Amino acid sequence: MKKSLSIRSILIIFLFSLIHFVSAQSERTVGVLEFYNEGGSTSAWLAKGIKEVIYDKLGEISAVSVYEKETLNRVLKKSGIHTSKSVDGKVAFSIGKQTGCEVLYLGSYKLQNNQVSVSFKMVSTYTGSPIFQDNYEGDLTGLLTFLTNAVKNGLSVMQVSIHPNELRKIELPLTTSMKAFEQYSQAYLEIDHRSPMEVIAGHFQRALMEDPGFLEAQYNLGVIYYNSKFYDKALAQFNAAINTDSKFYKAYYGKGVINYLQKEYLPALREFQKSLSINPNHDRSYYYTGIIYTRIDSLNKGIHALEKSIDLNPNYAPAHFELGVAEMERGWYKRAITSLTKATQLDPDFYRAINALGEAYYALNLYEEAIIEFNKAIKLRPKYATAHFNLGNSIYRRGALAEIVDAFWSLLEVQYAGASGTNGESSNITPIAGLENLREKSRISDESVILRRMVSSYRIALAYDQRFYEASYNLALTYENLANPDSAEFYYKLAIRQKPDLAQAHMRLGKIYENRANYRMAFNEYKEVVKYEPDYFSANPKLGEPYRYVNIIETVLNENIAALDRNPGDKAALEVVGKIYLSLGRYGQAKEYYEKLLAVNPDNDIAQRTLKRIRRQLQKL
Repeated sequence: MKKSLSIRSILIIFLFSLIHFVSAQSERTVGVLEFYNEGGSTSAWLAKGIKEVIYDKLGEISAVSVYEKETLNRVLKKSGIHTSKSVDGKVAFSIGKQTGCEVLYLGSYKLQNNQVSVSFKMVSTYTGSPIFQDNYEGDLTGLLTFLTNAVKNGLSVMQVSIHPNELRKIELPLTTSMKAFEQYSQAYLEIDHRSPMEVIAGHFQRALMEDPGFLEAQYNLGVIYYNSKFYDKALAQFNAAINTDSKFYKAYYGKGVINYLQKEYLPALREFQKSLSINPNHDRSYYYTGIIYTRIDSLNKGIHALEKSIDLNPNYAPAHFELGVAEMERGWYKRAITSLTKATQLDPDFYRAINALGEAYYALNLYEEAIIEFNKAIKLRPKYATAHFNLGNSIYRRGALAEIVDAFWSLLEVQYAGASGTNGESSNITPIAGLENLREKSRISDESVILRRMVSSYRIALAYDQRFYEASYNLALTYENLANPDSAEFYYKLAIRQKPDLAQAHMRLGKIYENRANYRMAFNEYKEVVKYEPDYFSANPKLGEPYRYVNIIETVLNENIAALDRNPGDKAALEVVGKIYLSLGRYGQAKEYYEKLLAVNPDNDIAQRTLKRIRRQLQKL
């Protein structure tokens, strides 16, 4: 009876282009498109379900590289392609050229009264023609088996080797319940519609009610929960999945992400290692491992893990971004430019990567290029405070560089003015000939124009992030250069309110007061400098005649020792005294006070690191 309900036809097309697949490539890059719905809107969910099944099966095959879903969607959107219906030979070739995909999985379906017809195709992007085609007509309950067999047969046509363990995994049914599959697929449809979390989670929950062993539904329910910061609920789903199948690597990965989001980095690393012990080809586990290592100051390990993630999935823009950021921390700015450029190519709207690319150019003194990138980031995200701040810095540095070039030009003109030719005649060919354009580009017509542009950039940055103390400080410095001390004073004070221990702001504010002959207020600011950064005065602690040549360091030291006489557990005073002794090179006394500080405040990470440094220094003496 079942045979009469199910009619399957298989067409395998061997083309000259298949020579590509016989070659000894280690991986085949494939892309999955959404199948076109030839029925009504009530069956739109099935397009999501078919796509997820194909992704799930192909994701188990180490010899296949599945093109990153989000990146492919951006390419398709840019090309105006929404479903498989829009793909002909020319379009397939174009997608292949843009992405590097060799084969596209696509097709169409029609669902009516629990009967489904499916056209499954694998199209070569080299020729635009199908290399494999399979059709199904029958009851909806046979669909998942059909898709599994179609994927296997297609891989066989591509001559992809499948490990027996991988074969067992792809032959496992996603679920034993079509009702559960429908709810699972409906959840993905709601994700596309940006529906509320409760709606999406509800579909996954109903899928689990129909099939409690539906691991993918359980995992995705956990993902929905942790994306909404319901970490306990997410953790419960991942643990339940592990109880069902201890080899389900995605559950360990999910637990690792939760730990990462909660900044519990060492537990997160353990979970990602468990995930990778089960599936060594899981790029996202390497991705998060890399990020964590860079956060805990293990840059070499972080870079290695991020490179491994990219080897496994070269089309995930955030991985290239994180690698670029780590490379900048190592001082590898040229390498960072390559990584960050790739990130922006994969995702042209990735404003953070564009801003980071500008920072890499800035570090290499390529200020014009930096300004271009910062402006791009601002255009994409006008309220991105960091890009406005960086733009202001770049405008300043470009202006400073222009001053240097202009001065150097003057020297060249003096050196080569009136140079004689070989026959004693005046020669127009000198080392400065042809450099007039450089001179014009580098010349500063009005320095105040640069400073006003800097003011504009810093003020915009501050407007969009009122905690941005660096913008406040740079704004104050710029106003000082514009001979506007009142505005400079205002923004130094703002920077200090935002970050009370910003020693350089106290120092500059003290200079402003000193210039006004307000020595009492200047002295108070200098005392604040000593509290936070005594190194400013350790080499020359005596102030000038207006201050009666007082030793500012001794003054602050004595005040804080007196405070400790009144309250031996005063954390702030202990830290100030420890810092002062350290700045004076009196390591034994510095060690004593940092030990006292840690006795009353054992969680002070900075004090712990400083004490280790002091002990190392004492061992050398």
